[in-house]
Amino acid sequence: MNTKTCPRCGACWINDQHYWTGTNKKGDETKLASLICDHFKDPNCINPKRGTTDGEEFRRRQEDFERIKSDMDAFINKHK
Repeated sequence: MNTKTCPRCGACWINDQHYWTGTNKKGDETKLASLICDHFKDPNCINPKRGTTDGEEFRRRQEDFERIKSDMDAFINKHK
């Protein structure tokens, strides 16, 4: 068995397959790059997809977070 761990974020590859930390589910190197690797631009990153994305996954999740936060704030203000 071949294992690699990224020194920057701790991402794990087993037999060249990325697995998400925390869930241990098969990962997506492109999503990892968009969420983490391309954001920090660390030259020590071992993700083979680093530098190949436009960061859209990060922006999409940030927009989702902002929408959820706004909905929660509205709910809290309504029920004060």
